Amino acid sequence: MYKKFYGVKNAGERIVIDVALSDYMDFFHEWDNATFRKRDMHPELAEFLELCSADIPLKQKLTIRFYVENEEKDDARERMIVESFRTYYGFFGRTQKKKAARNFHYAMLLLAISLTLIFAQAILGTIIQESIWTSVFLEGLMIGGWVFMWEALHMVAFESQALFKHAKEIERFLEAELLFRYEDPAPG
Repeated sequence: MYKKFYGVKNAGERIVIDVALSDYMDFFHEWDNATFRKRDMHPELAEFLELCSADIPLKQKLTIRFYVENEEKDDARERMIVESFRTYYGFFGRTQKKKAARNFHYAMLLLAISLTLIFAQAILGTIIQESIWTSVFLEGLMIGGWVFMWEALHMVAFESQALFKHAKEIERFLEAELLFRYEDPAPG
């Protein structure tokens, strides 16, 4: 289905996302005053690329073809856009890896707390004299242990999947081929 909306380059090897720019500056965020190499990509362009990427299976490689309407070919500006593109997605790739590592460390902390509570319940259950209050306390330790264990499992199994998927999407952008064209794109 996605092949109806996007072009295919090299007999199905790469899916082509076409982007029309009025000029080179349309690529950049207009309020960002950083040097062009570090300047952010325009947020609407980034959102458009992410929406397109979501339509395309992760196993497919991408080519992003920029149609620059009101400009002459300028190799220096093309390199500047390519470098800015790589810097932009490189930053998000590093951020995703840090989030995944933080998630994993937090899950391990929750697992350690969980095991501590469960072992404390098992040990204290043999030491403390049984009464209604000690039973409630020991059950609280057991329930708390299982709740912390479930949260650790939830973080590793479910939340990390979304982070890893997003990291793969970012990696695909970093590996994308960037092309520039200056004539009007063919209709259809």
